Amino acid sequence: MLSCFDSSENAQSAVHLLNNTVFGPEYSRIQFSNIKVPERNIAYHAVLAAIGSEDYIAPKAAFAQFRQILSGLKYNTQSVSIQT
Repeated sequence: MLSCFDSSENAQSAVHLLNNTVFGPEYSRIQFSNIKVPERNIAYHAVLAAIGSEDYIAPKAAFAQFRQILSGLKYNTQSVSIQT
């Protein structure tokens, strides 16, 4: 199992592979978001994903998950997925 330090080193070594290219709606995409409120010891984690379609502008499938983390414990996981 990788430690946080190993994961950080791996991520830093891959930074040069990233670019600012914006692809069209036919490509798959995923977005992660973390919001931390240290004063209240709360964090929110969101994942949004879409699987692109080669022949249509609408994605083949979409997935969203939202999670609240309170004092290190994971609460209120809500998710929704759609497939066409």
